[in-house]
Amino acid sequence: MKQTTTVLGSLAAGALVTLALIWPMHEGARAAVPQDAGDEAAAMEAWMAAMNPGPAQQALATMVGSWKTTWQHVPAPGMPASEGTGTTRFEMLLGGRYLREETTGTSMGMPFHGIGLTAYDNAKGEWANVWIDNFGTGLTITRARAAVDDPMPEFKGSYFDPRFSADVPIRIVHEEMSADRMRMVMHSTFPGQAEYQSMQIEYVREAAAR
Repeated sequence: MKQTTTVLGSLAAGALVTLALIWPMHEGARAAVPQDAGDEAAAMEAWMAAMNPGPAQQALATMVGSWKTTWQHVPAPGMPASEGTGTTRFEMLLGGRYLREETTGTSMGMPFHGIGLTAYDNAKGEWANVWIDNFGTGLTITRARAAVDDPMPEFKGSYFDPRFSADVPIRIVHEEMSADRMRMVMHSTFPGQAEYQSMQIEYVREAAAR
């Protein structure tokens, strides 16, 4: 019961944060906005720019559809790569604001299932990705500070590796080879070691793979 209450409390807190963000846009709340918050028209314009999909979200939408995927994973420097294949489906959520991806396949001889969410925060000018899969129970979060028109932002973050009981820094770069082919390369840095290429995933749009 305590655990359920904690989860529900977290969800409620998230809802309250959202309400707090949109409250200043409500006509009845404008009088409560401090005078030093700036001109009302400019403030509303800033809120609308932060809220509405723009060029970055339109760029994410070009990935919508089904893709065939192949990947190579090197678990540690000097070790042979394991290979896997699968399918990734991309879709936009919440009126074209967020890109959701879901990958199913086989990796290291085991069923693999992963889900990711990518966003561009218009207000902060920052890309972010959250990833979860059935090979763990944690969240992998990466971010990239880049201009909207940067076609290949470099994402940086970390994941917790139970082999070291430590966070492992990662760096992810994307390469668009064509409108129907792209590649993701991940670099990892284990404690006390140099960075190495730990994973590579190639995507081919299903229509182009036929």
